Amino acid sequence: MMAIRRIAGIALLGLNLLGGPLAAPALADRPQIDRSGRALDMQLMVRDPSGKGAGRLERGSFDPDGDMALSNSLPAGSTARVTNPRNGRWAMVRIGRQGEPRDAEQPVLVAGPRVAALLGMSGGDEVVRVAPLAVPQADGTIRLGEGTGMSGQQAVIVHPERG
Repeated sequence: MMAIRRIAGIALLGLNLLGGPLAAPALADRPQIDRSGRALDMQLMVRDPSGKGAGRLERGSFDPDGDMALSNSLPAGSTARVTNPRNGRWAMVRIGRQGEPRDAEQPVLVAGPRVAALLGMSGGDEVVRVAPLAVPQADGTIRLGEGTGMSGQQAVIVHPERG
């Protein structure tokens, strides 16, 4: 009996490692990191003022009056214009970290109550339009997003000479 369980366990592990039917649906349903700079409709999740709630911001340091947000589909370091489609109000956010909430099947933006207030949202989960302004690329460059009106162009950062 133990031998049958052991063989079944090894077989299931092999299927998971090979991307078999148990692993494929969970990975396929998750949103991927989008570095294209195109605007996205995302679910806005608002954290309460104590810093508890959906996701974690910057390892526990949460400023409810700040502009930091996190996303499961935008890369860390991005800046974006978030618009409430119901009233047209918008706010600017910085993406501090990506990847949470990890179990979401759709693009999610987690922000504080100040951002929700700027958007005219009292809380709860609502859909917002997120137009990236600057999106860091994997090669270290920055791509301008739809929020700038110059989508797809590469940004050049000029450092002043020190003298």
